[in-house]
Amino acid sequence: MRRLDGSSKRRSAFLRFHLIQYKAQTWLGDLMPSLSGESVWPNRGTVDPDTPEAFANAVVLHELINRSLKRENLFDGIPELIVTARADFPEFQKRQDNGHLLV
Repeated sequence: MRRLDGSSKRRSAFLRFHLIQYKAQTWLGDLMPSLSGESVWPNRGTVDPDTPEAFANAVVLHELINRSLKRENLFDGIPELIVTARADFPEFQKRQDNGHLLV
């Protein structure tokens, strides 16, 4: 296997960055017709996975998707689920620190 020198690594990183930017712009162009003033955008403060709030948001989103697919009530027990998810966050973080995935 050939090793890259410093300038080759920089060129490779430069090309990867611009390929990603190109793909992002392409996807954005495809998405723009679907966006409106009614679109929902994430709050950057609640998407950091290292916070109890973001963890609880992920748990609730997962639960809502499951309930929606099963055509179940979306509201029953959600406040309790949020409280439980926030309380479980420290244990979740310990599992993450030990190399386990999101389970």
